[in-house]
Amino acid sequence: MTGQRPPSNRGGRGLCAACAHPSQPVINSELAAGTSFRSLSARFNISRPALKAHKTNHLSPALIAVHRSGGAGDVLEQLRDLVSRARRWLDSAEQMGNSAQGLAAIREARETLALVARGTGELEPDRNATAVDLIHSAEWMEARDMILDVLSQFPEAKQAMIERLRVLNRSENGKAPSQARVGR
Repeated sequence: MTGQRPPSNRGGRGLCAACAHPSQPVINSELAAGTSFRSLSARFNISRPALKAHKTNHLSPALIAVHRSGGAGDVLEQLRDLVSRARRWLDSAEQMGNSAQGLAAIREARETLALVARGTGELEPDRNATAVDLIHSAEWMEARDMILDVLSQFPEAKQAMIERLRVLNRSENGKAPSQARVGR
């Protein structure tokens, strides 16, 4: 079997081979930097069409723009350095028992990590995910009404359920308690 290439790293139906690859961050960075599909295909054993589709559909436009401007390494390295420094400040604050400084360091590290993740494409929402609004679905409303009907035999339990549903409705809709309509 010498001289033969191993089977191509395929993602399968609905799966992206580059996203599933253990070297995805490196692949993303090199795609953004403009490394040829042929070179990456040979190196990571992913087909050229799969790499092209990954770049088009899954790579962060921000990462590509930063690489095109020539500053990707610098910007990402600086952000990573900031994360490292924020972590050191957090360690220092924990050792000194300074909670205000610790919280500020956590906040800074979180924001910087989010920036790095957005820049590398790690924090992009899944474009294939489907959001489902259960609170306003007909099925939930029907189930809710059936639950409240059954709880009619137990007025205290029904009232407790109505209160919990109001809290849920408020948190979903951002409405004040008087605006939430739950119960009958």
